[in-house]
Amino acid sequence: MTCVIRFDIYRDGDTVRGWIQRRRLERCHHALADPVLDALPVNLIAARWGFTSEAHFSRLFRSAYGVPPASYRRHLRNSRLS
Repeated sequence: MTCVIRFDIYRDGDTVRGWIQRRRLERCHHALADPVLDALPVNLIAARWGFTSEAHFSRLFRSAYGVPPASYRRHLRNSRLS
């Protein structure tokens, strides 16, 4: 499995740091969509996955998904209520 992961990282010209950051963002994205975690503030979810700066996390999330994390979560909440 390790060889496959290394291959996937370098196949796209990515760095180890970039790969780790993407995986952490994916986990945050998933956690923000989880209704069980609705009571947890965005900054705690980010911190749970290793982001120490809420502003930095928000910029990365927006860059990756096109919306800030709070807006993403709010949209999902509203969708569930409709």
